[in-house]
Amino acid sequence: MIHTEVNKVGDHEHEVRARLPQAEYQRIYREKLGEMRHKARLPGFRAGKTPVAVLEKQFGGELHQQVAEELIRTHYAKVIENSGLEPAVQPEMSLSPTAPKADFEFALKVTTWPVITSDFATLKVEKLELQVEDVDIQGVVDRMMKNNNRFVADDARAAQEDDEITIDFSGAIDGVAFDGGTGEDAKLVLGEGRFIPGFEAQLVGAKAGDAVTVNVTFPEDYQAEHLAGQAAVFAITVHQVAAPQPFADEEALAQQVGFDDAEMMRASVRLRLESEAERLMLEEWRRAVVVTVLAGQDVSLPEALVQEEIRARVQSLRQDMQRQGAPIDASFFNDEMKGRVRVRSEEALRESVVVRALIEAGAVEVDDAELHREITKITQDYPKAERAEVLAKVRADRAQQEQVRSALIDRKAVEYALSQMEVTTQLEGLSAWQDAQEAREVKARDTAKVAVAEDDAAVEVDAVNEVSVAEA
Repeated sequence: MIHTEVNKVGDHEHEVRARLPQAEYQRIYREKLGEMRHKARLPGFRAGKTPVAVLEKQFGGELHQQVAEELIRTHYAKVIENSGLEPAVQPEMSLSPTAPKADFEFALKVTTWPVITSDFATLKVEKLELQVEDVDIQGVVDRMMKNNNRFVADDARAAQEDDEITIDFSGAIDGVAFDGGTGEDAKLVLGEGRFIPGFEAQLVGAKAGDAVTVNVTFPEDYQAEHLAGQAAVFAITVHQVAAPQPFADEEALAQQVGFDDAEMMRASVRLRLESEAERLMLEEWRRAVVVTVLAGQDVSLPEALVQEEIRARVQSLRQDMQRQGAPIDASFFNDEMKGRVRVRSEEALRESVVVRALIEAGAVEVDDAELHREITKITQDYPKAERAEVLAKVRADRAQQEQVRSALIDRKAVEYALSQMEVTTQLEGLSAWQDAQEAREVKARDTAKVAVAEDDAAVEVDAVNEVSVAEA
């Protein structure tokens, strides 16, 4: 019989003390002692004949450790169940380093998730509804007309927007080349914005055979964080400039990209846009629900949970940099980087706290039939010839199935929240909404840059004032 006692020692911290009868400890102890006596080879004693007192004197601490590990391994799950707690991180364990004189005891420091209590029916939220309109479809078709152009090389042509150029490039930061910053025979259509902002504009006017130096700065939100905000210089060699040869009409385009006619092509475009609109709406619904719930809550995050999230993000960042061959040194993880990682970690954890609360409040779960329907739906994004193979792979991979199940539970939790809250619908056309979002993001980045510049200027002024006071 195991006895469990729980004491709250902080907002999200608990001490769980477990006690097992001494008889159970002694039973395991005798088993381990017997195994050790059979295996022990000590000077002056035959195998299996070493006196118990000698073994206990020499290996008493090791025996206690082995017994303790087995007892904890056997009873750990039951102790956690008896405590009624759900650990947010791996509990910290403590126990006596010596054999007990009475019952065997050990303690667990258990950190739990913050709990949100909210009457969701009293909350108001704006729900985005995106519609795929004719203008959205036409925009995709226009891009297809442009992106699937055939290009004809012209050695005498000065590169213009929409031209395709073939280049070699080699980038450096502070004179040092960086991994991923070089390429040969790379094809680039000017104006598409595939490269760093400002890169393509500096190649307008270049001709085949020209050498061009391009100066750019990686965006602050660049996906490779070790390059974000860095100024770089690229040495460019232009091999070819080719002018676009547009399609005569949509029917010609449809034939080129594998459709029977323009009507079938447009129907396919609509389906892809509707799928994209659904994905974007789900993201926005989740964001709106999380923001709404958190607006009325003061969510205090346990430091142990924050530190675990930070460690996971740093490890993921290190792995990304290693895959890219980027150098990693202590200076990269400076105070600024640590601050950014912490902010993102706390944001992600608060979102998780809200979603967990919704899952519990709505008793959200996903059965196997729902899971299989969702997996089948996901495979529709693949070419028809590949769907059966993809479906078989996912159904044979438990980890992928659990990822799909987790995403589906998350979505159902958000849908539950929307069913409880007072909802106002915001109706938008897909491309118009995307354009507005992009404009807001650009403005936010520009505002952040201005704020940083103002802070830096204020620091410089303070420094000058301190010097002036000292001189006076």
